[in-house]
Amino acid sequence: MIGNDLCCRKISRSNPRNKRYLEKITTAQERRTLSELDDHLQVPFSWSIKESAYKYCRQYLPVSANPKTFEIQKIRHQHGEQIWNGKEVKEKGFANVEHWESIVQTSLGTLIGKSLISDDFIHAVLSGSAELLEQMFWGLALVADPSYQQQSTGVRKNAIDHFLKIKETENVKAEFRKNENKAPVLFLDEIQSKSVFSFSHDQQYVGYAWFTP
Repeated sequence: MIGNDLCCRKISRSNPRNKRYLEKITTAQERRTLSELDDHLQVPFSWSIKESAYKYCRQYLPVSANPKTFEIQKIRHQHGEQIWNGKEVKEKGFANVEHWESIVQTSLGTLIGKSLISDDFIHAVLSGSAELLEQMFWGLALVADPSYQQQSTGVRKNAIDHFLKIKETENVKAEFRKNENKAPVLFLDEIQSKSVFSFSHDQQYVGYAWFTP
């Protein structure tokens, strides 16, 4: 399974003066770990990771949404290419991409995270396997309309376009439906795909990740 989240850096919880919010969603040990980051990055970085962990875990069993139940134990900067161009990116894995790697402890065990930091947002993707993260496809895009409906439509369209291109598939009816755990499930001509997806969006930005077992 996978979980991903995108946190716009312009929203109120990204305010570097909002130390009270950081204390609300992290433990003292986590704040020591996060001190490797600039102050203004700590809230959106931790929020996106914890929300990704929540999305991952809830696909297996009911879990608390309390951010402190997902503990960021380690973070490490990985050098690479800065790929966000302000409009759209579609990638596979993170081997050549500048990002931060994280280790997150949850009720289901240890997860590994990859976080892309741009001037506009922080995008996190988590999984239980480092190997799976490198086989995973993911993407980011700017949408014209920041309304919730357009964000939701935009992330689904971008994910479908990416999927069909990779699979070299054309002339099929592709749509997403939610399963009992509220996770997106792709149907192609009414047949459920085995691929696993995770969506996120905030303000004018959308993000997704997917892989085929």
